[in-house]
This record gives sequence, C-alpha cells and structure tokens, in this order.
Amino acid sequence: VAHNVVHRPLTEDPDAVERYRRKPGAARPENSAVMGAMIERMDRGIGRILAVLREQGLEADTTFRLRPGLSIGASLAYADGTNTDYPAGPCPLERQTGTTAACDLTGTRLAGLSRLVGAVSADYRRPVGPGEVIVHVDANHRTGYNADTSASRYTAIDGHTLANASIAYALPSGWELAVFARNLFAAEYLTALTIQAGNSGLILGQAGDPRLLGATVRVRF
Repeated sequence: VAHNVVHRPLTEDPDAVERYRRKPGAARPENSAVMGAMIERMDRGIGRILAVLREQGLEADTTFRLRPGLSIGASLAYADGTNTDYPAGPCPLERQTGTTAACDLTGTRLAGLSRLVGAVSADYRRPVGPGEVIVHVDANHRTGYNADTSASRYTAIDGHTLANASIAYALPSGWELAVFARNLFAAEYLTALTIQAGNSGLILGQAGDPRLLGATVRVRF
C-alpha cells in the first residue's frame, strides 16, 4: 500500500480535510488540515496491514458412487475469522460524525468471510443409442457476511443458495450437445456492498448474476 505522506502532492478527500478544519486548534500554523487527513488515511491503511488476524476453519469434501454412472458429491467449509487487534480501523457509517477519525474494530469478523460454505452435486451418465447422456446438478450455499471492513450494519449481506444444472449428449466421434441453466431458480442476491468515502451516506451494491439459460456445441478432435 503506497502513501504520499508526508510528501507532495498534498491532497486528500475534501470531506476529510473539512473535518480536520473544524477541529479545535486547526487555525494554528503548525496544524494542517490536509496533512491531518492524509495521515488518517495512512494510519488506516497501515492498520489494515498490521491487524493481527485470527482465522480458524474446517473443511470436508467427499464423493459417493451410489451405482454405475451415478455419483454424489458434497463439501462443507467452516471458518471463524476476527480482527484480534485493530484499534484504528475505519468507522462504520452509523458511527461516523464530523469529528470521527477512527474506530476500534478489534473483535469484529473479517470482511467477506462466511461462517459456513457448502455444496452438493450429482452426476449421472447413461448410454443412450450410439452416445451417452450426461446429467449434472449442483447447489452451493454460503451464510451471510459483511462486505465492508468497517462491519457496518448497512453492508451486511444475507446468505444465499445457487443451483445449476446441465444435460448433455455426447457421441464417440467427439461431438457433444449440451443445454445448461445457471442460477436455475433465479435467486436474487448481492455479492458486494461498498461505502463511498466522504461520509456522504452513499452505498454501492453489486448484484449477483441472474438466471442464465444456454446451449453449447463442442467437438473434440
């Protein structure tokens, strides 16, 4: 992470600079609102790097072959990660004021980390005519998580489940025709929420992919 503190150019987010200009003693010659805002940003960046992170987890992955041509797979991952020492982190939106510089985020969960992530899948292959039918289905689930380092209640994302399916017909000559569906049940979900700088209250979100239906033709030489 590169910072230009304490070097030129002396520039920073206008809202952050204005917040330091309103602080007591800001008019003194030795105090610079721009430098104060720049140092605040540098401190936050270094704090993110130096935060001592604790992450404990468990993963399991297995596949069962129930009968010729049919197999079932399942996986599960558990993760528990927190900031163990983050005394000068970015403040969540609901705690920001004109004089807020940093917040103690020690003990908060790591951004983007779901406690549980799991998946199940099934594959079935059966000879039909001169070729083979191949069916695949899978479902993936993750529990909710917070998308922002500040752990704001406004950036909490709910858990969601996505299902996918495909069916294909493959010939010994190498030709294969398949139809597929991604996000089969058209689940509506978010993948990211971001609080914009400057305490404007603006939060940007990124929606997950909608349902997609398609077909492919493949040939192997």
